[in-house]
Amino acid sequence: MRTPLLNFPDLVNAQADALADGRSAVWLYSRSLFGRSDLGVNRRRGEAWLAALDAALAPR
Repeated sequence: MRTPLLNFPDLVNAQADALADGRSAVWLYSRSLFGRSDLGVNRRRGEAWLAALDAALAPR
């Protein structure tokens, strides 16, 4: 992934885990490779991914 404004490379790690009670959890970790701040880009990206996952898994 790359930050849209400056085209800096970002790293995104995702992990899905089975929980003991039969549910599951998704862990996202997104970070910039350069600079001190990404101005919230990685957080918004993660929130958008989780919202898309929720929508895809929602009962129809």
